Amino acid sequence: MISQNKVMSLIADLNSKIAHLFPGDIDVILFGSYARGDTGAALLLDQGVMLSPIIENRDYFYNNVDVLPFFSEIQREGTVLRTI
Repeated sequence: MISQNKVMSLIADLNSKIAHLFPGDIDVILFGSYARGDTGAALLLDQGVMLSPIIENRDYFYNNVDVLPFFSEIQREGTVLRTI
């Protein structure tokens, strides 16, 4: 199994790349098995973990968090890593 440090390193690298694509303030929310602490259910790839970024407008996300079930689940189960 991949170490938590490796996962966090991959997430930090992804955050850096997203920040270059979208300058300004962004929220980074970890959602899924690693956010829940259920790492045994993670899908493994070449580097040991699958990261699937979902990029959404912040206002749209927060304005629809009570309307769209997927957004509600992200808010309920996700972990805010940082606001960039």
